[in-house]
Amino acid sequence: MQDPIILELRGNGALVRTFLISDAELRHLTELAEKYGEPLETAWFDPAFRWRKEVKTILDQIIEVSTYRGLLIDGRSFLEIRQPYKRRRKFTMTELLRTDQLFPLVRSRIFCHPEIKAGQNLLIEITHGIGCLGRFETDVFDLGELELAVFKLPAQNQEVALCTAYLDKEMMCSEDDFLVRGNELLTCMGK
Repeated sequence: MQDPIILELRGNGALVRTFLISDAELRHLTELAEKYGEPLETAWFDPAFRWRKEVKTILDQIIEVSTYRGLLIDGRSFLEIRQPYKRRRKFTMTELLRTDQLFPLVRSRIFCHPEIKAGQNLLIEITHGIGCLGRFETDVFDLGELELAVFKLPAQNQEVALCTAYLDKEMMCSEDDFLVRGNELLTCMGK
């Protein structure tokens, strides 16, 4: 029996979580952060701030719209194809998603973030780090069956390849295989 082929997406990644919050809740949260002595962008990641009773009440009311894990499209993020004890091939994300090729190596699509409607605000939490963002085992591998979604991070000039699917099966990775290097919070205001 042949050993399974293992696909892993590894490298510089981002965890993007999007929350829907009302004007009043955002204003109140910002005021509480200022009373705490920090801007909301910093206080959001402080556990002591998040466990305050008023803050916890607001956080319980806001709605998490989506969570995405993906790799930054650069030379340090890669797809590794291997079998137990043997690496078969390694592609950087830049190589995989090159647009100047007649035939692309993988299927890719533009991922659209939820639109902001009038009166809605989005809080976008971006966690940067290093780790495994997708893993899949298969018996037969065809690179053309791998699908990646490309997402542009809001307010940044950086694209992220989201882990999507191989043969329409979602790629999974353990949550703890991600070393966090930094966080940021973006606020997108509805009109």
